Amino acid sequence: MLSVTPDSTPLSASELSRLEDSAWNAVNETEPGFLNTVDTLVIAYSGSYYAEAAAYIAYWPLLLLTGKRIAIGPLEDYLYYMAAYISGDHAVLAFIEPGSENNAARLLHVTRAMNIAALIIAPPLPPPVRDFIDEKLHSVIEAASSHLDMYYILASAKLALKVLQDGGAGASQRLRRIREEYGAITLVYEELLEQYRTELDTLRESIRGGGDVQLYYSTTLRPAARYTAFIARYRYGRRVFTQPLTQLLSELASVRGAVGSVIVYSTDVEEDIVKEVEFKLRFKANVNKYLNLRLHTDPLTAPLYASMIAHNM
Repeated sequence: MLSVTPDSTPLSASELSRLEDSAWNAVNETEPGFLNTVDTLVIAYSGSYYAEAAAYIAYWPLLLLTGKRIAIGPLEDYLYYMAAYISGDHAVLAFIEPGSENNAARLLHVTRAMNIAALIIAPPLPPPVRDFIDEKLHSVIEAASSHLDMYYILASAKLALKVLQDGGAGASQRLRRIREEYGAITLVYEELLEQYRTELDTLRESIRGGGDVQLYYSTTLRPAARYTAFIARYRYGRRVFTQPLTQLLSELASVRGAVGSVIVYSTDVEEDIVKEVEFKLRFKANVNKYLNLRLHTDPLTAPLYASMIAHNM
């Protein structure tokens, strides 16, 4: 059963606070310290777009701030093509949505057979799947929230925070800032929505309106773009096509006629690319609506904030 439905409503600040506390408590209870004991971490996702979004929330900070080798992709990629061929010790962090419980069973079976540690975020698992859990190898966060999409995203941020806190990853200014931001997400929630209210209104109008919607994203904002597509589909019954921002530059050379609504998710560091896009859109295409949701924050934390904005469409 999907956790976001057409009649669902965005979270209030108090609801988000309770969800954030729940996710943090669950992370601490699982004692994910083993994620710091391996040189290679595989982050995997199974389901629709919000498991993928959650996976990438943790991916970028851990990739750039821990010195670990980190791979990310669909859980099936790990199970069928990677598990047997990764050299050295590794651990798995997996985000598994409702409907993918059989993949959870496969992951538990494979990691138990190969003596690989895994931390799994999933809905409550049925007894036949739970039978595969090895308490020495497996930690499981069973999420029962009515807002699984945001719970997964918050849990991912909290897991990244826990690894960054416990892993001896240094104390650079960037690392300290990310620890602060991931440690108190609700504190900026209402301020964030107020700061980007105009962009949020345009985003909502673009998604709800008629015609095609093309959403282009800069590299670290892929998860937020995919999450936006999820919200659009299951809350409003609208289809949003997501593609990398650089692809738009190539497509504009051959665009003819109307292209519907164009949405760009970017941060300050991609300003030069966005300016080129906007210039070419002005002369090359008839655009119904155009929005540049530009996040004025670190590209590593921007996916979290963009996802919170999208949640409020």
